[in-house]
Amino acid sequence: IELDVGVEYKFKVTDLFGDGFCCWAGSGWYALYRGTDIENESKQLFYGDGEYGLEREHNFILESSTTVSPTNPSAALTAPSSHPTTLNAVTTTAPTELTVLLDVMITFDDSAEETGWSVASTLTGQVYLNPCPR
Repeated sequence: IELDVGVEYKFKVTDLFGDGFCCWAGSGWYALYRGTDIENESKQLFYGDGEYGLEREHNFILESSTTVSPTNPSAALTAPSSHPTTLNAVTTTAPTELTVLLDVMITFDDSAEETGWSVASTLTGQVYLNPCPR
């Protein structure tokens, strides 16, 4: 999923039967990662086991991994001359990350058809992904 930075989102996992994805039907889990490097634990936003009943929610904000750094070009200093030199300072800004890839990993139990999950903006309620239970 590609989401905007600086926005608060809600990840919600649901189960129609009310037992999460654990226990008698097997055990499951879920995790959300910033980017696609799921082997890097520092990229993990959160993890949840399958014992959640009817539903569980996690709120999160994706921050930019780049920083905005205004810079001024430096000019070489020379001895003063009779002709003044005018330097026009130019401010540049490093590119800013506007969106972030989010990877959702879910291991379901044997009753995956009972399970659904979604990612939505907490501000607008816009749902970005919503694989509903079958």
